[in-house]
Amino acid sequence: MRFLTIIFLFSISIIGFSQEVHTSGALKNVMKKGDLSAHLSLDSLKTKKNLYALGPLEGLKGEIMILDSKPLIGFEKDQKAVVESSFNHKASMLVWAQVEEWKEIQIPASVRSKKELENFIHKTALENGISSSTAFPFLVEGEFSSVDWHVVNWDENDKEHNHHKHRTSGPHGTKNDLNGTILGFYSDHHKGVFTHHTTNIHMHISDSKHSFAAHADDVTLSNAVLKIPNYDR
Repeated sequence: MRFLTIIFLFSISIIGFSQEVHTSGALKNVMKKGDLSAHLSLDSLKTKKNLYALGPLEGLKGEIMILDSKPLIGFEKDQKAVVESSFNHKASMLVWAQVEEWKEIQIPASVRSKKELENFIHKTALENGISSSTAFPFLVEGEFSSVDWHVVNWDENDKEHNHHKHRTSGPHGTKNDLNGTILGFYSDHHKGVFTHHTTNIHMHISDSKHSFAAHADDVTLSNAVLKIPNYDR
């Protein structure tokens, strides 16, 4: 009986761990202190299953997006945005979680803008038992009418940080009629950590072929589904 109790408690700890959102570094330290140093080596995460993560590279030299333990590293090369699938990188800030199972919800046609999406994520999470005080990852998969995107490529000699300069420091633009996947993290109490002060979500995006990975600044949805962690399984 004692052995079964130990096994049960161990199982609970594993389930709890898999639901936890972890952070290394903070956006406010980048913006206010110019801290571009490495806070986590991606190699330390490469054996983790069901891993989802996003953030900027060390030195703000690109974007990190990890989908189901597959790394997609977006950076500038020859004035173009390119992608490398490798854990051989370091993050100046990273938020990550392990999700074994997702719950899929069709996004209604009335939800099109980034703000409408943010509100829908919050509402849907509450309806599915995720507390408003809980940080959690989400996926948006399907068709996007347009995506404003950027891949940061910061000049290390520039000591003055702001959002506009980050967006325009490397490849950036708008992609229309994109089929792909957004990985995001939602929280209303991590402003300055992994979300900026005007939003509760931080999102990166890749196309369906994973030939593109970038920070998603704005989106207009066409036909997509939302996936949130299934904590009821």
